[in-house]
Amino acid sequence: MNNTTKTSTRLAALAGLALTASANAAVIVNPSFEVDDVGNGAYISTATGWDVVGSPTGTQDFDAESPTATDGEQHGFASFANASLSQLTPYIITAGETYTLTVDVGQVTNFSGSQATISLFGSTAGIGTALTNINGTAESVVAPGSGAYLINQTVSYTAVAGDAFVGQQIGIALVNTAGTQTLYDNVRLDIVAVPEPSSAALLGLGGFALILRRRK
Repeated sequence: MNNTTKTSTRLAALAGLALTASANAAVIVNPSFEVDDVGNGAYISTATGWDVVGSPTGTQDFDAESPTATDGEQHGFASFANASLSQLTPYIITAGETYTLTVDVGQVTNFSGSQATISLFGSTAGIGTALTNINGTAESVVAPGSGAYLINQTVSYTAVAGDAFVGQQIGIALVNTAGTQTLYDNVRLDIVAVPEPSSAALLGLGGFALILRRRK
């Protein structure tokens, strides 16, 4: 292996590390509502790790009446308008990071017209105030059909310097805004850091090095 090849290999490896460090899947407590074993055909008005508002709202396993859960056997559910499931994560909102909430949202069979919002919020403002920046509000309205799930519904927020939310803990909220029995499953929060100028330059060098290596 000559010196040019060694250098290009090292640069490519460093570039790969920089890419890996730029993304992180945040830890959500009980993301698929499987912690509490409620038993087939049953429900409870709690959900470990989640703050529950409204009754009955919590965890259920009604496969005979609901669309099949998308991850595991159970769902989170919110029965009526303004009922919600939310949790505050330990992650601090940092300028230059993008936060993406992804949720599967469903509607119980034999009900229709339900709507839900999935949103990101800051620890000071609470779930009633979705994060906002120059690109808009981190809140998405979802209207699933009866007996069906809409997979991978997302909402994103990029923190910029000067945002009032920077420095707060980031929270996630799943809110029933209309109708009866919205379902939630497979909740994910991804954090992606915008590379620093030095990291961006490193990625460029790594790509250039790979091109040189291929030409040798």
